[in-house]
Amino acid sequence: MRIASIDIGTNSVLLLIVEIRNSEIIPLKEEIQIPRLGKYLSTTQNIDEDLQNKLIKILKDYKSLAEIFEVEKIICVGTAVFRKAKNSCEVIGRVKNETGINLKILSPEQEALLTFLGGISNFQEFYDNDFIVIDIGGGSTEIIIGNLNEIKFLKSYNIGAVMLRDLYFDSFPYQFNEEHIDEKLITIFNDEFLHNNAIPIAVAGTPTTLASIFYNQKVFDEKQVDKTYLRLNFINNLITKFYGLSPQQIKKLFPSIMEGREDVILPGALILRFIIKKLKTNGCFVSARGIRYGLIVNELINYKEGFWTKVGLRKFISSF
Repeated sequence: MRIASIDIGTNSVLLLIVEIRNSEIIPLKEEIQIPRLGKYLSTTQNIDEDLQNKLIKILKDYKSLAEIFEVEKIICVGTAVFRKAKNSCEVIGRVKNETGINLKILSPEQEALLTFLGGISNFQEFYDNDFIVIDIGGGSTEIIIGNLNEIKFLKSYNIGAVMLRDLYFDSFPYQFNEEHIDEKLITIFNDEFLHNNAIPIAVAGTPTTLASIFYNQKVFDEKQVDKTYLRLNFINNLITKFYGLSPQQIKKLFPSIMEGREDVILPGALILRFIIKKLKTNGCFVSARGIRYGLIVNELINYKEGFWTKVGLRKFISSF
């Protein structure tokens, strides 16, 4: 069986095509396009028409790829940009009429759960343990704790890499030190989410970029990055280094892998380090998988047979 998942975010549109073999998820094709649907959202509260046109073209291209790979089903979701835009229904209608693709808007809770499923989907060796999945976005950070049968904790915190950048890193040289920022983060992450023997996994752009730097990659290699263990001392050293560099200097040092992240990698790393220290561990695993993989797992949970049908998380996401 072959399935395609499409994750439409505020900046990017991700495609994943997989083949399912005995419950194993075999990636066949991945694509990323960056139409930046949320570009004018803060001023107009709408998804711009030109950006809609870009989205339609991308989805048509992705659908053509799915047909080439003889995909049986396409699952397509939108996240925060669609929750915020006043013209979401109009855009969803255009997508359906012009591409034939059904676009579903995820709630924040569904988004977090799918991120959890995607994040843990390649860590089979730890399935007897709990997981702590850390998802550092631009405007928020999600912490999800659970295992294959239950979600024990799920919360979205009102801070992300872009938001922290806007608060403290709007001009170089930076005026705020690490201790001052940690004091701010203490007031935000005020829950106790320490769980014994839980496996910490960080997803999304901050940890994958840090892992890419760890391997001195010239071009981002997802296969090498996935399941990397990022140690706290490595993150500390990078933070110290980044504090002395402007975003332009950071981009010059890492021209390929840092494109579009040069101004948010330091604030993102500070958030990740704070959470790791709060967990009282010496590092975290990195998952290069996210919502697009979670969508595949969710499909398999509701399938007729195989390993994932035995996973007890169905009750948490059956509404999707």
